Amino acid sequence: MPYLAGQHPSLPVHLNHQGIRFQLYQAPDAELLASIADQFDRLEDGRRLTTHQSAFGHCFIKTTPIRSLSRRLRITFGLPSPGKGLDWELVELVNHLQAEALGIPCPRLLGYGYRTRAGLVDALCLIYEYLDGQCDGAEWLGRHPERAPELLATLCEAVLDLHGKRAYPLDLWLGNLMLSPQDPSRLTFIDFESCCFGTSPHIDAVLGLIFGQLYYGTLKATFRDFLSEAQFDAIVRPYRERLAALDTDQFEAAYQAAKHTIVNRKARRRIFRQGLRGSKLLQAH
Repeated sequence: MPYLAGQHPSLPVHLNHQGIRFQLYQAPDAELLASIADQFDRLEDGRRLTTHQSAFGHCFIKTTPIRSLSRRLRITFGLPSPGKGLDWELVELVNHLQAEALGIPCPRLLGYGYRTRAGLVDALCLIYEYLDGQCDGAEWLGRHPERAPELLATLCEAVLDLHGKRAYPLDLWLGNLMLSPQDPSRLTFIDFESCCFGTSPHIDAVLGLIFGQLYYGTLKATFRDFLSEAQFDAIVRPYRERLAALDTDQFEAAYQAAKHTIVNRKARRRIFRQGLRGSKLLQAH
């Protein structure tokens, strides 16, 4: 994937090991290379998630097979799928690089690797810093259900902070957030494959979508025994009021609809680009 070369100056090390091309933050140990090569050899079973601890660092590794010819062509040459954009593996990599550049709290990307066959990428891995001592938001809430309002307020504050950086996580739920059990006010974001960056003429609907999905995708299932929908709305309200020049109608339409229905990745990205006009989100509501 030569089009990615040089996009991240903190990954200066390039090497080839058993047909896998790596771009890394420092020279790896032989144990890490052997472990990743083994994961690539075992991808017939599907994506593999592993950890590795060595002089290279404690890392979390996602290794994914690229099966179809069309996807191999797109990922090899950085081509978008018609009407859908880049494949999610590339989106996660490119978006994580963007998140790091913006100073968004996230695990450090330690590097990535990919294997080619017949000149086309057929598997790749992303290597992240392992977040020692942290747990995801759902696990933390399961231990501290009485602190649901506190966690919701932290999430709302985080959404406003990301908005200030022009970053919009369109799949924000507790499983995509890591935190320290001792200090849950400090969140770390993971899995940026559904994040959009930059400006949108429909940002009011985008923000409504994000806040609404907090209720449906995260809070409705996890918090329903601790927060009613009215209590959720009351906690969210002051954060909404801090959004300057907000088109209340657009926000409210997306917010109310997203609180009560699943919004798939394609529909979320369409709202970022085109707004609510013709959106199935409103039809579902």
